[in-house]
Amino acid sequence: MFALVVALASANLTPAQPLKKQGWLGAVEYPAEAKRHHKEGVVFFDLIIAPDGRPIDCKIKLSSGSSILDDQTCSNALKSAKLKPALDETGAPIHAVQNGLLVWSLGSKFLITRPPDIAVNVTRLPDNKKELLVTVHARTDTVGQVVACDHDETDRMS
Repeated sequence: MFALVVALASANLTPAQPLKKQGWLGAVEYPAEAKRHHKEGVVFFDLIIAPDGRPIDCKIKLSSGSSILDDQTCSNALKSAKLKPALDETGAPIHAVQNGLLVWSLGSKFLITRPPDIAVNVTRLPDNKKELLVTVHARTDTVGQVVACDHDETDRMS
């Protein structure tokens, strides 16, 4: 059976870290209109973090199905996220992308399936390989677009 394991990582890069043990996203107030209309859902989002640790942009990756909840998610994240900045190989602060999810529930339970950060389709592995571990190194710009990408391969099985 062919298999490919992909990890989004960077050698010697330090991701943004929460400033508090309780997490990086502050208290959230349920939007009154969403409550009145019994709107619920899960929002997956990316927060762009500046080199000083401030959130500067928010993008919805997977909507809750309610624009009110989606908008409130980004509004809250931009106002309340508290993070130490990400660091490059030299220890200098850099822009980063922080993945997040927010569950908006008025009592319902949700099965949460995180969308992939990266998707890779493999049509053929190298000759005589049954499995290959690939680590992807990606650097993003100030708006979260990948500006540099490289990979390392590790022979797992022959």
